[in-house]
Amino acid sequence: MTQDISHPNEAFDLDALCDLAERLQQHQTAKGSQQSVPVEATDVVLAAFLARNLRQGGFAQLIFNAQGQYLGEMAQMLQNFNASNTLAFYEQAVRICLADKAGYQSFLASDYVGALAVKNPLHEVSLDYYESSPQFAQEAWPSLSKACAVATQWLNENQPQV
Repeated sequence: MTQDISHPNEAFDLDALCDLAERLQQHQTAKGSQQSVPVEATDVVLAAFLARNLRQGGFAQLIFNAQGQYLGEMAQMLQNFNASNTLAFYEQAVRICLADKAGYQSFLASDYVGALAVKNPLHEVSLDYYESSPQFAQEAWPSLSKACAVATQWLNENQPQV
């Protein structure tokens, strides 16, 4: 099991973040959508999705795997976590998609592997982002760690009674 990241003084751990996000999603799936979820829990899930995709394939992979969903919510999460550098590059990637809606739709409908008009500019944004600083983990962690603590507490308080 990965470490618990409910304490703000701990270092960023993508595996622990993804583990917490998975537990939050499993809880929501088990409870259905009737239960109110704190915004911090939703932001933790979005942060894990974004961080994992940025690390594994950059903005092209993030946009592709999002399949057009939660794009506004991811931008809001980046704002909530004061991740202004990542937000600037994210917005640049979204603008590329909006500027070529047909290309964007073709990209989403593709198998991701082929060469597509939207994919190369997204890779260029990723390369510029990877050369920039701070990146998501560094700039978001102070706020994200607090959200992880809130989400963990909420998860613990809402466990099924046995």
